[in-house]
Amino acid sequence: MNAGLAFSRFSIRFSVSSNAFAASLIMLSVSSPEWVASDLLAQAEHDVVAQPVLVTKDRNFAISVQQEIEKQLAKLSTANTARESIDNSGYIVIVNSIEEACSFANRKAPEHLELAMKNGKEREKAQNLVR
Repeated sequence: MNAGLAFSRFSIRFSVSSNAFAASLIMLSVSSPEWVASDLLAQAEHDVVAQPVLVTKDRNFAISVQQEIEKQLAKLSTANTARESIDNSGYIVIVNSIEEACSFANRKAPEHLELAMKNGKEREKAQNLVR
């Protein structure tokens, strides 16, 4: 079952079924909200069917990224394309663990996968879990 809560126009999902969407970018992130938002928008501005997806364990981080996306969209020359992509296929997925995040990424097999994480044990674990 998909349990979601929409913030502005970027959907934040607290759990996602394995068939929810086929992502072309997934970021497993604990990085800067500004940087992550920029990267998601860089994917979204390419095409209205682009599928920018963030996977994180941190609800507050997810909300910060969503707010930053809206802020940056206001200044983006390709905002119309990015907005349509986000409205149609943009997701922030909140998971309970790094293992769940990696399992999600493996099931989706995205064209691009970024581990926007600080170096350390959790990043090493993610690098070993994603295929």
